[in-house]
Amino acid sequence: MNSVVVALLSGSPEAVRAQVVEATRATLSQGKMTLILALDTLQALDDPALNAVIIALRTMRAAGGTVRLVTSREDHRSRLSLTGLDRVFEIFATVEEAERAGAAPESRKDRIRFAIRAASAAIALLIGTVLFPAAGRAQVGPNTAPSEPAALAVLSKLIERNANLQSFEADMRVEVRMLSFPFLRPVLTGKAYFKRPASYEVVFDRLPAYAKGLEHLYADIGSPSTWDKRFVVTVDGERLVNGRRQIALRMVQRVRGMLDHEEVIVDEPSWTISELQYHYYNGGVIALRQGFSMINGYAMVTSQIAEIRIPYLRAIATATYTGYQTNVAIDDAVFAKNRQAEQ
Repeated sequence: MNSVVVALLSGSPEAVRAQVVEATRATLSQGKMTLILALDTLQALDDPALNAVIIALRTMRAAGGTVRLVTSREDHRSRLSLTGLDRVFEIFATVEEAERAGAAPESRKDRIRFAIRAASAAIALLIGTVLFPAAGRAQVGPNTAPSEPAALAVLSKLIERNANLQSFEADMRVEVRMLSFPFLRPVLTGKAYFKRPASYEVVFDRLPAYAKGLEHLYADIGSPSTWDKRFVVTVDGERLVNGRRQIALRMVQRVRGMLDHEEVIVDEPSWTISELQYHYYNGGVIALRQGFSMINGYAMVTSQIAEIRIPYLRAIATATYTGYQTNVAIDDAVFAKNRQAEQ
């Protein structure tokens, strides 16, 4: 059985984006680990098309897979070289060559490992929000609209909270209950590290054999101090959470990626983030609820529950954080090692 999915891209920027999203969804939902994108039918390899293929690569890599590009056109190859993407993607002249280039096997063990990586990647994204919700990396075509003054005032309050917290480390335990294949229930333990301005790392230990290679997960996070640069932030009314009315912020990426928008629910008295929701263009939603406790004078996350409903994965995850040590020395190598592994 072929272990890849092949997508021939053509049409308007909107059509190309939809084709890439659907091809990525199909690849992951079938438990395949290689997506091949054929570019020769594209009239131009413009910025929207490049954005789409980059997003596909990040999504596939997060789940342990990859994306290969196919083009024999010199203009497309020149564009990939000019943007430096020829050093990021595997590029082939024909689909047949791309298919022969080490297609991944599809044994049950590989499918289980793939599904676990998908689940772990999603959990890593959520764990990265212990202090600050995740923020997308910039691509091209920024939205320059200003954030609302009222929203900026809320961000200022979030930035002020725990202003003197320079670092922390904590023990963590994550229990994942997968509601889709392979219906496993892994338990992950490890440590979480944070160091200002925005370095965050999760290091897992005692992983199941099928999850080997996930000892280190890196979450690309952002601080509220950077949100206005990365998002157009507006106040979106109030939400009732645990019987209390809380402020809702709507955040739209200035440079669009896979997310349609994020919603951040802020508890005004404590200025903590009680709930986050990631809404994807493909209809997927990741919702995270957080519980806080006062530890050494700081409001720290002690519990999280996440519901993950995305096209290739259904899961419930709970996380607990204990043994906090605040304002401790943390070697930069803790963060640098995993950044290098990601590159």
